[in-house]
Amino acid sequence: MCLITYHPSEVTAQLINQDAMYFTTKMLFAHVQEFISSSPNLIQAGILISIYEYAHGKLDTAYNSIANCAKMAHAIGLHKLNSSLDPQENEARLGGEVEKNIWWGIVIYER
Repeated sequence: MCLITYHPSEVTAQLINQDAMYFTTKMLFAHVQEFISSSPNLIQAGILISIYEYAHGKLDTAYNSIANCAKMAHAIGLHKLNSSLDPQENEARLGGEVEKNIWWGIVIYER
């Protein structure tokens, strides 16, 4: 979140390099992916990174990042939330609206 919302003042602009912060964020995200199984929070972090990349003109990198998020979401079954006829089954399975919003956010952003 800091990477996306940070607006440096003129005084501190030299202290924080946004490119360095981006590369550090990408590196930490990759390390977390290696050691922690996919989760809605991890996918949301990946979506934020992808949006940052897209907004800064790194289109190929953004596409790869959102594709990675889609793979993680698919791995934990977020794509199946709306396919069930029984809404109670969806609620019990993954906890509801947040996961649905994550999946649809990926679908919309990927297009």
